[in-house]
Amino acid sequence: MSGLYVHVPFCAERCPYCDFASVTDLSLVDRWLEAVGHEAKASPDTGVFDTLYLGGGTPGILSEQATEKLFSLLKSGFSFSPDAEVTVEMNPECVTEDTVALLCSFGVNRLSIGIQSLNDEELRFLGRRHSARQALQAVVSAQDAGCTNISADLIFGFPGQTVSSWRQTLSQVVQAGVSHISAYQLTVKEGTPFARMRAEGRLAVLSEEEEVEFFTATCDFFREAGWVHYEVSNYARTPESVCRHNLAYWRHLPYLGLGPSAVSFDGRRRWRNAPDVSEYCHLLEEEHSAVVFEEWLDDDQLLTEKVALGLRTAEGIAGDVVPLSGEKQRMLEHLQREGLIRVEGGRIAATEKGFLLADGLPLVLIG
Repeated sequence: MSGLYVHVPFCAERCPYCDFASVTDLSLVDRWLEAVGHEAKASPDTGVFDTLYLGGGTPGILSEQATEKLFSLLKSGFSFSPDAEVTVEMNPECVTEDTVALLCSFGVNRLSIGIQSLNDEELRFLGRRHSARQALQAVVSAQDAGCTNISADLIFGFPGQTVSSWRQTLSQVVQAGVSHISAYQLTVKEGTPFARMRAEGRLAVLSEEEEVEFFTATCDFFREAGWVHYEVSNYARTPESVCRHNLAYWRHLPYLGLGPSAVSFDGRRRWRNAPDVSEYCHLLEEEHSAVVFEEWLDDDQLLTEKVALGLRTAEGIAGDVVPLSGEKQRMLEHLQREGLIRVEGGRIAATEKGFLLADGLPLVLIG
């Protein structure tokens, strides 16, 4: 398997747009750690991992003792390549020089900081606990602690935000010296406070024209800055700054997930753990497995996923992955003329214009 993902389901407070599996009850940390240890021991032989990603939740909220125990059980249970990419997600209020230095001592060489915006009014709307000043200071503190491979998560396309304020956030984050940015359009997920606000008419969503305007402005900004737009929502300062862990997902490579709600894929079978923290722990304590869903993918399903994921990236898919003849070949040529698809070097890839239709393009080629 290419990468190991560990879901750390703890947060100081849930954001109104978040539907990830997370809790604010930190009294569950010790029990969760024991469960992760059980799951690690019961995992199949995975060989040598090239990446490790601690996501959440807020992994940075763990105490020094809990963090040390987590890395200890992962390193004792799995093998990692000497140059493995090791990422930890953090919120700005958790980032201090001492915390980052501790993480680096455990082998962490990449941080993903949830900045979201550098406008204080927008941060309040998003329910974030930090200010713009704290966010920028977090980047400085991480750099001072010796971590230079820093990614920033940002959100665009919500009420009260303008294209101008969005570009200002992008400019400040780039100037702060981060090496990678994930820029996501706000998606209102069912069951979240934002979904209830939308249902009550208190939260407006963008029109299609506004969505295009924000996305185009984002692409233009990074193109002018000389960054690499390597996936629909992801940008790297240099090719070396690309997130290896996430790129493996888009390349449809196998991976292992530990923790509540974590998903694993071995190249044919996919399985998912229970999302509730207490249920996850109970299942591992009593049943020695927290899997609540699994599926076996046939060849057609695997092909569909490979094409759908690959067309989200600038590298696209190999030209021989999809059999193109007759009507399909004519459709491909039409997409090229429309500027949605480019074919070069034996590969088929979406253009930035095509990224706007990333979910639909695979259906055209293999539907």
